[in-house]
Amino acid sequence: MTTIQLFHLLKRGSPAFIVPEHYDLVTASCKRAGDATSAVELLSDMSKRGFDLTTATVVQTAQVVAEHGDSRLNNTLLKMLDDFGLASDPRLIPSFVHAAVAKGNIEIAWKRFQEMDSNDRPLPLYQGLIRLCAEKQQPRLLEELELALNRSNKVTDNSVLFELVKAHTDLCQLEELKKYSRIIERRSYNPDSRIYSVLMQAAIIAGKLDEAESISASVKRAGIPEQPEYHGQLLQLQVRRGKVKKSDEIEQFMLEHKADQNHAAVRSSKIFSLAMLGDKQGVSHLLEDPATGADVHALSWDAALEGSGQNGDLVWMEGLVLEAERRGLKLTRRTYLNLLKGYSRAGKLEICLDVLDEARRMGLNLGPEQHACLVTARARGGDIPGAIELFIKNASWSREAANAILLATSTENEREAKSWFHRMKQGVGVDDTSYNCMLDMSSSIGGARFFWVVPGLVALR
Repeated sequence: MTTIQLFHLLKRGSPAFIVPEHYDLVTASCKRAGDATSAVELLSDMSKRGFDLTTATVVQTAQVVAEHGDSRLNNTLLKMLDDFGLASDPRLIPSFVHAAVAKGNIEIAWKRFQEMDSNDRPLPLYQGLIRLCAEKQQPRLLEELELALNRSNKVTDNSVLFELVKAHTDLCQLEELKKYSRIIERRSYNPDSRIYSVLMQAAIIAGKLDEAESISASVKRAGIPEQPEYHGQLLQLQVRRGKVKKSDEIEQFMLEHKADQNHAAVRSSKIFSLAMLGDKQGVSHLLEDPATGADVHALSWDAALEGSGQNGDLVWMEGLVLEAERRGLKLTRRTYLNLLKGYSRAGKLEICLDVLDEARRMGLNLGPEQHACLVTARARGGDIPGAIELFIKNASWSREAANAILLATSTENEREAKSWFHRMKQGVGVDDTSYNCMLDMSSSIGGARFFWVVPGLVALR
């Protein structure tokens, strides 16, 4: 029986056979169906029949109206609640907060949240608001939420801790994550692997090898089985940071970490690392391995493409694409994105635009990363004003693109480079590449006034 049929059956029913619990059940059905109009009419009918409004009916009606009703229906409900003396009932506020979060309305959610007593705010409310802060790019509001959580003296469980760590990662507030790394170390219970995965992801984004290795050690101490993805991410970071410089060191890494080399993520990371080191023979050997499955095979070719692009060998990268096509492998979104990254690092803007056009013709959307690539291509191609304009216009959160602008600016204008460096610190953050760029500029101009860079680099490491 549909919600509408239940609704009409209840309205036509004899008062002698109807009890308040019937309204609770039908209102719950309205909530599941998203039928806000029927829910409000039920509440009105319940009142007209002289029943005392039950908490379940009122709360469920408030939830369905907040999530699915329009402003007219919302005003009708608020007037009814006011007439019943329930407009400020604290039992209803969590429903309004949840509904506002579900609709993505952070202003209303935060306003309603502040109306609640700090001791009455359940942890799921914090979780929803934390997620929304990350989605809406609201770092200051996230900070206020953390303060409210600390003042409430509530013990944050794994779910809340995970949301906080993920939010700071999504907002590129990588320095904040050190605090949560320390909290995790002090915990009397073991956090789940999701939290470690996000912390590892943050360390990878920040290019902080020591921190990534520390997280890996924490995983072992906590007795959590290491995910194969950890090994792949760690290997890539060690290659990027120059800790692993030779192919045989990759094999040594695999043995030390007991990495499952048949796992798709580990295998593709190994191929990427070999390609980045320029080991064409090693890459070719892994690509020819008959044990590789079809889906893993596509990942392997994309990893080889990305690594060769980072290595700067565009001829090799183009050859890999042609060979993949010859073998009948379908070019994926990731394939085009890796091509775009390779050409952007070489400053080849026109070719980047051609790659984008081809991807669009194939019906592929390369997402926000395409903007970061175009920024990098402009910066490395010498169009610094165009790169900065595009970076700001598309709210790019790519540190690689920001570093490309910094590198290009440092060879042209000392003052602009320093200004951009400070903007990075306040936004996407800085890493070894950023500091080394400033140090290179200071040494080239004999600038003792740039010694302020050194403590930051030491602290970063």
